[in-house]
Amino acid sequence: MNLSASEIKEIAENLQCGLKCFWNVKTNALIFIPEDENSHMDWEYWEVQKAQLKKEAKDFKEIEKPSSKDSFEIMEDFVATKVCDAIFKKELENILSSKKPFGHFKQQIENSNLREEWFQFKNNWFKEWVQKQINQINHER
Repeated sequence: MNLSASEIKEIAENLQCGLKCFWNVKTNALIFIPEDENSHMDWEYWEVQKAQLKKEAKDFKEIEKPSSKDSFEIMEDFVATKVCDAIFKKELENILSSKKPFGHFKQQIENSNLREEWFQFKNNWFKEWVQKQINQINHER
């Protein structure tokens, strides 16, 4: 089975928001639950989804979020392919080679004219990431 472009987008967006995604390969149903069960969220809301996951565990496959290494590579790829201003590019490269690159990169991008382009780049990367996992899951079945 395959997912539609809108479902892939939904998965990508939810992964970026810190939710875990599970795909029912028989029905195409999607379930999203928070990663951290110790969070301050109202878990009663998620109990139905968790019960469904447990009941149909063999039919659900997790679409995993990228690792920290992958997330770092997204930033590196963006700087290498999308940043044309040599001074800004050097600033971002310095940030990526320093301590706490994720927070500093985010802050620098938030205050730049590339903010929207970064979000679009990152969203597209996440959609491709999701599609690769779907392809892999389909290949393994």
